[in-house]
Amino acid sequence: MHSSWHVRRIRVLRLPTIVCAVTVGLAVAGCGGSSKSGSTTTTSSATGAASGTVSGRDGGFTTVIPTGFVNGLAALSGGPITLQYAALAPRVDGFRPNINVVRESAHGLSDAGSIANREITGVKTVAPQAHGFSAVRTLTLDGAPARGVDYLNRPTGGPLLHQYQVFALHANMVYTVTYTALSSRYQTTLAGMQRVLAAWRWK
Repeated sequence: MHSSWHVRRIRVLRLPTIVCAVTVGLAVAGCGGSSKSGSTTTTSSATGAASGTVSGRDGGFTTVIPTGFVNGLAALSGGPITLQYAALAPRVDGFRPNINVVRESAHGLSDAGSIANREITGVKTVAPQAHGFSAVRTLTLDGAPARGVDYLNRPTGGPLLHQYQVFALHANMVYTVTYTALSSRYQTTLAGMQRVLAAWRWK
């Protein structure tokens, strides 16, 4: 893995969790894609499923690894960011589209709109190159209040990325689901993100 990822991980420790999710998405682009991590498997364990229902690391939810993705939780574990879920698509044009989930305390906030505004402000502060933000959309994630937003982001020296994030409030915790793809291929694997959201169930 590229050394700059280690520096980037250290820098985000004090930043909003949403920024951590963005960084994970960028890091996947710089990781080497071994045949093992990109292979198809038919097991259903939380660390090896290619499809079917899997549990989040905290046991707080279940969802699926969508068709065309593999479970990347084990491959991306061990850092300061505790991923609850990670799904990786095959590398195309040098980038692996990916979906990940992180969790943080709501810090006393009980309104999904306020939480989304806080997290988006964090993104704009730490990643000033992020632009083209959509209107914040009101939605639910298995009945829990949620908000969604997508935007473009070009990391220094990197490709133009399109990211879609959903912030859901459940049991005084904020779950952030992030889908990251090359801007030119965003629509190609967007159905995977939609499948993850549709299959989401709180435990």
